[in-house]
This record gives sequence, structure tokens and C-alpha cells, in this order.
Amino acid sequence: MPGGLKTLTAVVVVALALLAALLAFSTATGRTEWFFAVSNARFTRDGKPASGCLLKNRDTEERTMYVTLTVDGKRESYKVFLPAGERGFVSGCGHWTPPRWPAYPVQVSWCANADPCFGGFQMRQPDPKLNYGATFIEFTADRGDRIRVSW
Repeated sequence: MPGGLKTLTAVVVVALALLAALLAFSTATGRTEWFFAVSNARFTRDGKPASGCLLKNRDTEERTMYVTLTVDGKRESYKVFLPAGERGFVSGCGHWTPPRWPAYPVQVSWCANADPCFGGFQMRQPDPKLNYGATFIEFTADRGDRIRVSW
């Protein structure tokens, strides 16, 4: 292997190791929250089957999830926040949709939330049309459609 290629390989390996260490530290200190794709999620829109993707965190106290639906060929996403012992909140994500990765990290901070779909939950009232249980959520989308996701 030529010397330049060895150097480039070493730089890439060190950079990836540093990135992995920073991500592990950020996760361990609570600055990064991970969301995981739910492969068995089923979606309905107004009672009819729909195409979508569900990303959920693993926190059992305060569940947060991203629901992405494909409507008329376009993707639209919603962030659902279910705090322990309270009514939940639903916020449309506008033009942003999370990637369809098996795992998705979101930077969390008390000073500023880097989540592109933050939605200003502190300013919103609990959503009275949000229903949820251990294995489903149901809410009204921005268009007025009734969305149900079960897993």
C-alpha cells in the first residue's frame, strides 16, 4: 500500500473513532437521544391503510416519537410527546421529515434544542384529540385526517 493511502486510511479510522467516542459520551451524558425505527408499525389515515414510518425513543417515562406518513406522494411528519402522567402533545414538523434510518440521534440540551422538529411544546396546550395506549397512538393531522399508528 503506498504511503499516501496508508496515511489517508489512518486519518479516516482516527476520525471515525473520535466521532464514535463523542457520540457515546453525548449519549451517556443525556445530550443525545436515540430514536429507533419500529418495523412492525401499522398506519391508518381516516380508517384506511396508509404508508408511513415510526421512530420511537426507548424512554418508558416520557415517550417521544416521530410519525411520518406519505400523503399524495409527499412525506409529512409529526412529533408526538407523551409525558408521564399528563396529556400528550402533537406538533407538525413543517417541511422537515426525519431520515428513514434504523436509528436516528437527536441532540438535546436545556439551553437550545437542536431537534429540527422541536415545535415549542412548552407553549402548546395538551392535545385533547390525542389518544394513546401501550401499543398505539391516534391523533388528528394538520390536514384534519385522523391518524392511527399501532405497533
